[in-house]
Amino acid sequence: EALGQPLDRFIPHRFRNTHRTHVHTFGKSGKTTRKMGTLGAISGLRTDGQEFPMEASLSQTQTDGRTLYTVILRDISQRQRAEEALQANEARLKEAQHLAQIGNWELGLDTSALSWSEQVFRIFEIDPAEFGTSYEAFLNRVHPEDRDLVNEAYRTSLETREPYEIVHRLRMEDGRIKYVQERGKTFYDEATGRPLRSTGTVQDITTLKQTELRLETSLHEKETLLREVHHRVKNNLQIISSLRHFQAKKAQQGQEQSIFTEGQDRLRAMILLHELLYRST
Repeated sequence: EALGQPLDRFIPHRFRNTHRTHVHTFGKSGKTTRKMGTLGAISGLRTDGQEFPMEASLSQTQTDGRTLYTVILRDISQRQRAEEALQANEARLKEAQHLAQIGNWELGLDTSALSWSEQVFRIFEIDPAEFGTSYEAFLNRVHPEDRDLVNEAYRTSLETREPYEIVHRLRMEDGRIKYVQERGKTFYDEATGRPLRSTGTVQDITTLKQTELRLETSLHEKETLLREVHHRVKNNLQIISSLRHFQAKKAQQGQEQSIFTEGQDRLRAMILLHELLYRST
């Protein structure tokens, strides 16, 4: 069905003039070949009218005063779908990292080259164009009091070949403090055991830590208030107990005396119960 048909039959209508112009220009260029993919993705037309993406290589030769063109086509529909799916996945990953305030990194141990995801740069508040990513440059962004702790955690992980997890501080240029939770692991050459690369994640947990700072303060205030209330209640009960004790001494023997004694016993039980409740967890 294809043999003898004009080439336009297999090209979407809106691209036909552009195609003719391109072939004409190529014929006048004096070049013999144009490699596959140098034209980028172009569109073909199936028998049922469906368009599909493809790549092409183009060559020309002179025979008996005539110019003959040879075109090799490659259907890239599947590859393009895979690329689009990959781009969609990367976009979803970026959005998820942004929402979770978490980014990923990778360190090549042969070259000391460090790569950060977009979210890591956001967490560190660094312009990618102005930051030479390396392990040393990363340590310089860590709070000075935490650098030895972070470095030791990573070095120990390399020696033990165990993943590590650490919470540490970052110091921003304006003096603000951020808290991050970092997790990482290293991959090794199976034959030599040499470490090849380390990968991991960094999550901004500043808000969480601030909520914990606030909770601890609130808890401390409540504990202080509870101690104050306990002492006041205890003192009041002791005063009441003392008053009843003196009243019991003045009471007549018999029923009146037993009433004061029973009340005194109940009061002591209340004091004991209150003390037990206060000391319990």
